[in-house]
Amino acid sequence: MIKESMAVIVAETFASMIPLILIVGYLTTGERSRRAQRVFFWLSAMNFLLLVSDIAEIILWERRMTGLQNVMSVIGYFAYWMILGLFSSYVYIVVNRYTEAKNWPFAIAWVLSVTGILSWSLSLFNHTIAYYDAAGNFMRGPYYFLGQVPGVMLIVLVASLVFRYRRELGPGESFSLFIYIFVPAIAALIRYRITTFPILYMAMTMSLLVIYVNVHMRRDREFYLQEALLAENRISIMLSQVQPHFIYNCLNAIYYLCDKDPEEAQEAISSFSDYLRGNLDSLSHSGNIPFGKEMEHVDCYLRLEKMRFGDELRVEEDIEAEDFDIPAITVQPLVENAVKHGVTTNGGGTVYIGTREEGREYIITVRDDGKGYDPGQRTAEDGEGHGHRHIGLENVRERIERMCGGSLEIRSAPGRGTEAVIHLPK
Repeated sequence: MIKESMAVIVAETFASMIPLILIVGYLTTGERSRRAQRVFFWLSAMNFLLLVSDIAEIILWERRMTGLQNVMSVIGYFAYWMILGLFSSYVYIVVNRYTEAKNWPFAIAWVLSVTGILSWSLSLFNHTIAYYDAAGNFMRGPYYFLGQVPGVMLIVLVASLVFRYRRELGPGESFSLFIYIFVPAIAALIRYRITTFPILYMAMTMSLLVIYVNVHMRRDREFYLQEALLAENRISIMLSQVQPHFIYNCLNAIYYLCDKDPEEAQEAISSFSDYLRGNLDSLSHSGNIPFGKEMEHVDCYLRLEKMRFGDELRVEEDIEAEDFDIPAITVQPLVENAVKHGVTTNGGGTVYIGTREEGREYIITVRDDGKGYDPGQRTAEDGEGHGHRHIGLENVRERIERMCGGSLEIRSAPGRGTEAVIHLPK
């Protein structure tokens, strides 16, 4: 019996390393903002607590410390039933990624989980479901099988929900969730009919690992899809910035400068070349670039626009902070919007570009003093060029969110101009 106890202790000690590693990984990777990750962390914590409490129970049983053994049993029952409740919450969160699931089945799951905690913990003292005798041996009470009902109902409920939403979840997600449901259930039947070895807790731990592997496989797929989407966005941004009418206007202005002022024409050609090179270079940048490099591209664009509009276009720059990175072709589309829709439609005006460091973020502001518009009424199709503005801003916003975890805020009102504000966390 002592050898069997030692075998269980060794096996469960090694098994407890798995949830412990998952816990440490969660605490050190900084992914605490996602609800699914937080629930998975508590699943791992409860799994670790379950194994540790069972090891403690065995040690206390060998020393005939029945009182403390009951305490460890209460902790173990709490961890076991919490795992079932947390798993139902995890299923609910995962399902809601793909479709809107009703929350009442998951509320029932938690009611069953709490029922299991209370009934099994109290049975240690009223001997209704299971308890330890004076020698510390596990004994089944008269309502032992009735005590299994909440767990069976909970497993059937969650399994039916996974089956109900299997198409939305996809084969990989469904498989990992079914593994966590049925492998421990089969292990529980084997333990009841064949062996007293605690393979149930081992099966729960291995199933937890399957979910973890599936999560990381899904993240890899999402990463590659995101990379493809960003590459597509970089191309669309470059193409949207090199508009045919802009090229025509620049070349036409350079054409007239060739006779009027050859030196200025030469500088204009250099600026135009730098501008096109900046757009093409954006295709090769899969990550962020220094803000100073982005401003070089903005300055090239503004020199070309100054060539066209002269004194009608005024530029103010207030760069207080520039030691940070930003996605390529991010500020330039905002400046172009300010010139096109704020200055040229108003018979001239001022474009302001400013940066500052504030708390735990960098703030970039692009502002014009043009006519402005009502964001609540103007649609993407409303007015000449506004569809292009809408698409450009959405591309900028998406890349800022995906590549920096930042945000883009647009403020505008009729007669008060437009202001675009980028918030970048440090």
